[in-house]
Amino acid sequence: MSQIANAFVLTPPQLDQLSDLVSGRRWDDAWELLTDEARPVKPGFDYAGDMLSILLPFLHEAHGLTLPSHDDVPAIRAIFESELGMVGCLTAEDAQALATGLSKVHPSEDELARYFESFEEETPEQPGPAMHAALEFLRRCTQQPIAPGERLLLFVA
Repeated sequence: MSQIANAFVLTPPQLDQLSDLVSGRRWDDAWELLTDEARPVKPGFDYAGDMLSILLPFLHEAHGLTLPSHDDVPAIRAIFESELGMVGCLTAEDAQALATGLSKVHPSEDELARYFESFEEETPEQPGPAMHAALEFLRRCTQQPIAPGERLLLFVA
C-alpha cells in the first residue's frame, strides 16, 4: 500500500490550469499546482490511500453514498480521466449533501475492518482504525469552505 489520499479546493482558474496541465501530461506541474496553489484539506490523511479507496465502495454499498464526479464538465472530465487518481469532485452543495449522508454513518471499527479484509489479501495490522480515519477525513472534506464555482477534488494516487 503506497498510495496516498488527499483533497484540495480549487478556484475556476486553477481547475482550468490543472486541466491544461493534465491534458499535456505535465504531472509534476499538476501536482505542484495542487500542493502550492490550491487549498489542501487539513489535517491530511495519514494512512495509505487504499483505505479511502476501499471506504468509498463501502459507503456506496452499505449506505447509498457516492462521490460525484461532475465529469460532464470538460475541464473536470480531463482531470478525472487523467493519471492523477481523482476519485471525486464536490461543489459546496455536494459537500453539504454528503455531510448530511455521512452524519448517519456510524460503522464500528470491526465492521470497517471486515469490509477491508474482504477487499485485500494482505491486511495491515489494524485496518479498522485506518478505515475509520478515512471516514473522518472524508467528513473533514465536506466541512471545507467551497465558494461558488470552486470544487473540492479528492485524489488517491
